[in-house]
Amino acid sequence: MKMIIFYLMLILTPVFNVYCDEVEDKQQDLRKQVVFTELIKPSDIRLDDPQFIHLAMIITNVNKKELVPKILTVFSKNFNSILNTLKDTPLHLMLITDETSKPKVENIILQCIGRLLSESVILRSRDGFITFPRFFVEFVNISPIIQQNRETIDVMKTLFSKEETLPLKHEGAVVVISPKYREDLFYIGPFYHTSFPSLNRLMVFDVDLEIKEDLAVLNKQFDTMDSSEVIGVVLDQTGYYFHMSEYITKTNGVSLPQDKILGLNTGVVLFNLEEMRKSELYLEQVQINRIKQLYNHFKVNGWVVGDQEWFNLLMWRYPHLYKVLPCEYNVQSVPVKLDQTMVRCTADIRILHTHGDMHEVKQ
Repeated sequence: MKMIIFYLMLILTPVFNVYCDEVEDKQQDLRKQVVFTELIKPSDIRLDDPQFIHLAMIITNVNKKELVPKILTVFSKNFNSILNTLKDTPLHLMLITDETSKPKVENIILQCIGRLLSESVILRSRDGFITFPRFFVEFVNISPIIQQNRETIDVMKTLFSKEETLPLKHEGAVVVISPKYREDLFYIGPFYHTSFPSLNRLMVFDVDLEIKEDLAVLNKQFDTMDSSEVIGVVLDQTGYYFHMSEYITKTNGVSLPQDKILGLNTGVVLFNLEEMRKSELYLEQVQINRIKQLYNHFKVNGWVVGDQEWFNLLMWRYPHLYKVLPCEYNVQSVPVKLDQTMVRCTADIRILHTHGDMHEVKQ
């Protein structure tokens, strides 16, 4: 009965229509209709309609100021940019969070929707009415994902993070890799295909993004991926993998795919969950023994930024699993310029990735 009521709501309220002078009175009702406030298991999400864009973002540990002090600020900017660009394609936003972070995250969601309603920023006038774009927000508990994959996550931490602070020097600047990469949330990406069993396609974004256009355009990239390409990513533009790839090829004699030698960035990822579940190769590679074999294949350590490192090694080892997306879908801006190692995207920006709180920079 619960599911029937939910789908009736989707059918009966594709947009919310109110007269302009009633916007203030309707704000609370509208927010209740689009934001589901329970913290649920990923397997219990209410909506799996393929007509919707299914987007997930991880936002946890918001009370740990020493990790990412501005996480709520950048998330608010991100969410506002999504609302400002949302048009006719319905959006299902899943915020992967924890019990202590949820109240603050929920408050931002409600504030953003209320403010934009009041300012009529995301409202569109049509025949004397104001229409509200069709989207729904759910809060997904990160704990079941971690618990289901606890052993594998612990192994990945030993391979793709460091206990000590790791400074990287470049032309007088010292970039310190954040200790946040030792947190569990940075190791759940490989398991979305089992965590969200009712979804076939899933976008996953970092919180420090600014969306410049309707996500329906990016969503069409799924249709360009063949059956072997289970993951869509933009290549790295910061030069982060430059020296590592050079060492692997020249010193260790391990060949890398030239069209993907730059490595990747996981700020924007398209997961074809349906094809991931069908891929025997991918299913093998998320096993602990295969993760260790992949790590050892490249004969180098020093990987520090969580599951992005695993995704990158997987792409270098099995490039056919990956679809390279146009650079404009993840234009990466960093506080430290790495000069010749950087690859600048010259296309019009569709999604800006600021890396604002990723590194601490000391002169």
